[in-house]
Amino acid sequence: MDKIVSPTNQDPNLGDLSKSKRLETAALSSVGLSVGALLAVIAVAWLCLMAVEREVENNLRIEMQMSLARSIKMFKIWENDVASKAKSIASDLTAQKYIRSLIKNKKIPNQDGAGQTGADQLKNLLDYLGPKIDQYGFFGFVILDKQGHALAASESKGIGHSKLLEKAGRKFFDLALLGNTALALPFKSEVPIPDQQGILKENWPNMLIATPLSGIGDDAAGVLAL
Repeated sequence: MDKIVSPTNQDPNLGDLSKSKRLETAALSSVGLSVGALLAVIAVAWLCLMAVEREVENNLRIEMQMSLARSIKMFKIWENDVASKAKSIASDLTAQKYIRSLIKNKKIPNQDGAGQTGADQLKNLLDYLGPKIDQYGFFGFVILDKQGHALAASESKGIGHSKLLEKAGRKFFDLALLGNTALALPFKSEVPIPDQQGILKENWPNMLIATPLSGIGDDAAGVLAL
């Protein structure tokens, strides 16, 4: 007959192994749950971070758009104000008389001292326009004929050539000849420009506002650049 083994006769090490495996399984299950929970927390945190990042980007985009719109509006206000002042100077009847005389005669004082008549006319124009230029906050002016040649300027270095168009481009000049008041793009100035403390600086960026000078009929006699 076969020998019957009662439970009390089983190897006690088998029970210990079974218990150890259960504990190991429970521990692994617990670790798995912990890792899963940690990953879930990380995923939620990442989603929250992405949502915050999108919100910040959206707010920043809106703020930049509003800031840009305000800047454009302020620039337009400034441009219209400068254009209005330029038109006021160009429409001054006394200034027109001096300017037309210079344009008509084209007697420009050159560097060797010739052209005394032009020098007298230029002095009269400078004496008259000087206070108006300062009043409106301009640094100086240039009178250009229809070919872009500088007939008069507040600085002697700006007279007798067409360097202004070479530096600032022709677009603003051509627009002014067509009857518009146009703003030139910034360019390196050929004459010293005072900074906020009034100290003259060489090669500083400059901008010009150009407006037509009235001639016969609708044709412009020249251009006033300020």
